[in-house]
Amino acid sequence: MSMARTVPPRRRPGFLRDSRGTSAAEFALVAFPFLLLIFSALGFCQAIWIQNALQEGVSSAARCGALYKIGALGSCSTDAQTQANAVANATALSPAASVFTVSQQTCGEQVTASYPYSVLGVISSSFTLTAKACFADG
Repeated sequence: MSMARTVPPRRRPGFLRDSRGTSAAEFALVAFPFLLLIFSALGFCQAIWIQNALQEGVSSAARCGALYKIGALGSCSTDAQTQANAVANATALSPAASVFTVSQQTCGEQVTASYPYSVLGVISSSFTLTAKACFADG
């Protein structure tokens, strides 16, 4: 009876045999794209939140200005007061009053906002978020 001889598997040379540190190398390859994705998503969510706050501010201010002009109660008798109303109603954003402009258009009292935004405040390139609302005078 002859016994089959088993051949041992080929051994890998030196550094290929050592598997220590593979987790660290995999983490180094995956961490940057993952963190970039997370922070990009946070920046996008923040931009949407700011856009919503601006829209709320201009909508409220346009309504206040138009209602004052038709004799209803309101505290928006001047453009400065209308801008202050927009700042107060820009939900938790507190932008400067100069962000908002008030004008009379054919649609009525129009309030616009132009807000410079940089992603999470750390990226040097920025873009401008805008919002506009017009409310009929009567």
